[in-house]
Amino acid sequence: MWKSMWRANKWGIIALLAGGAILGGVHFYLRGSDKLLADQVLSAGTCALLFLVALCSWISVRKRL
Repeated sequence: MWKSMWRANKWGIIALLAGGAILGGVHFYLRGSDKLLADQVLSAGTCALLFLVALCSWISVRKRL
């Protein structure tokens, strides 16, 4: 089961991990100066990251049909 999920969603999983690492770094960097801004950037970035990965996944599936 895990192998088939990895093969089907490999690029999406990699994008989520890389994007999460980048967002975590930005949050850590901004947290020292403005905690509210850091939290807002993290939450908006997480929503945008999830939306973009889901959109790309949906588009790739539509192209295969």
